[in-house]
Amino acid sequence: MKKISLLILAMVCAMVTHASESEFIIDDFTFTVTNQFNREVSISENNYFVEEVVIPSVVVSPETGISYTVTGISESGFFGCDLKHVTIPETVRA
Repeated sequence: MKKISLLILAMVCAMVTHASESEFIIDDFTFTVTNQFNREVSISENNYFVEEVVIPSVVVSPETGISYTVTGISESGFFGCDLKHVTIPETVRA
């Protein structure tokens, strides 16, 4: 019975952690959590128009203090920007 209770508690904690944060904003960029377990995010939105961007390899959520690896850029990540120069870290896969 004790093992079952611990398993249920672990499952509830995992669900609460997963639901606690799905996106956050840093320096006018919106990051969406794509893999909570591996702590990965993608840039999902740019909240201002820029010509030059340096994408960080790691960001820290201002709400939770959790570090996430930047592994992707969504199709709309830089929509409307007139980009002239982009630096993409090796962590970005897509």
